[in-house]
Amino acid sequence: MYLGKALFRDRPLSSFLSQREGSLGGAVEQHMNRNPGLSDEEIVTYVAEQMKVTPLQIDFANFTKDVQEAKVRVEDYRRDTLIDGVRASRSYPFTGDTTLFQLMPSTHSSVLPYGVVSGKTVTMGIEGRKDLDMLKRELENLEKTLRSYVDFQRGEIEQFNARLTATVDNLVKQRRKHQAEIAGLRDAL
Repeated sequence: MYLGKALFRDRPLSSFLSQREGSLGGAVEQHMNRNPGLSDEEIVTYVAEQMKVTPLQIDFANFTKDVQEAKVRVEDYRRDTLIDGVRASRSYPFTGDTTLFQLMPSTHSSVLPYGVVSGKTVTMGIEGRKDLDMLKRELENLEKTLRSYVDFQRGEIEQFNARLTATVDNLVKQRRKHQAEIAGLRDAL
């Protein structure tokens, strides 16, 4: 049995990124109103940097291992039995927004990684019999699946970030045009 819950499954990453993109206009307007003396380039740089999404970076090379005694429920001769087993886990430090562990990338598989996210650590583990080969294999499979999902997300996030400056620049130009039209109306009255 895996520790924790399925990661990357609560809602689509694309929805999160769309919502963020939808809030760009408000962020541009707010920043322009607060800082009327800034150049368009300064506004674009600031807003794009603030709205950028930083992908998860997991330090797979520096994990900590743990093995503890555990009562494990197994099926034995077609009935559930509680045995003396182990809980084996690996904890990986990471940087990035913990919210990303809840978001499913557009590219994904039917197999999800399971784990516990706490602070800036994600812990993956399994409870089972004291079978070294099985425990190692399962932990390595969990890590491989986690790597895949982080990579899937990274690609989608990098595409969003790559479009960000051009999108914000367009919004700043639209806002400047709107402000100029308002000033023209004021002068015409």
